[in-house]
Amino acid sequence: MNELKYIINKLIEPLCDVYFGKAKDSPDYPYAVFMLSSEADFDKDDYILEVDVYDKRNTAFEIDELSEKIIKKLDRHKEYKENIQTCIYRIGMLDLSNLETIRRRQLRFICKTYKGEIV
Repeated sequence: MNELKYIINKLIEPLCDVYFGKAKDSPDYPYAVFMLSSEADFDKDDYILEVDVYDKRNTAFEIDELSEKIIKKLDRHKEYKENIQTCIYRIGMLDLSNLETIRRRQLRFICKTYKGEIV
């Protein structure tokens, strides 16, 4: 899972600050926080990836644009390393904004990780 965290961080970091699990106190906006949950099988690990994107700007345009950029970076991304293949696929996006000051989008993906030689 550490390799998967590295891959996700590497893809999102050029777009905004990114954190695993929980953001630091008083983060700079916009930023993203991601979590992974897993389902292990004999020769593969499937992970559900949730990326929460936060912004404080007045309109939804900026957070929607950033969310789409993150989706483009992650959706259908494939990585091959040392007998491990990782593929990331988009599941969906939710608007979880509170109506006061902070806008939030939750992006969901499935990460399929296969172990063994690539044929």
